[in-house]
Amino acid sequence: MKNRMKFTLIILTLVLLLFAGCSSLDFSNNLIDMATSQLGINETQALGGAGALLMVAKNTLGDSFDSIAKLVPGLDSYTNIAKVVGGASENIGSLKEAGSVFENLGIDAGLVDQFVPVLTNYASAAGGAASGELLAGALK
Repeated sequence: MKNRMKFTLIILTLVLLLFAGCSSLDFSNNLIDMATSQLGINETQALGGAGALLMVAKNTLGDSFDSIAKLVPGLDSYTNIAKVVGGASENIGSLKEAGSVFENLGIDAGLVDQFVPVLTNYASAAGGAASGELLAGALK
């Protein structure tokens, strides 16, 4: 049963990426690599977890989120997985709500606090310190 669920999640991830208009199915981008290696989660969990946190940031930052969105290629793929697999609502607005999405993805909700610095470090590396600080402020 567990293997069947994994297989289903992988297939769903690939389908979502195709429909999200992603030109590449390359999961080896820096953010996903960082999350999987530092947190011990799989690629689908990394995509959905990042998607949930990015949705919180988007709803917190409003128009200021545009500068963050530009740093994450395939952002729609991340948020689609958070919604479809993780059950995230469009107006997710807190880290507590992100924890529920994490649990639906098979990630312990306690990893939210560990995932935030992975995401903010990625933003800092991709867009400079100001981007990391903006994202960190939204994810408090």
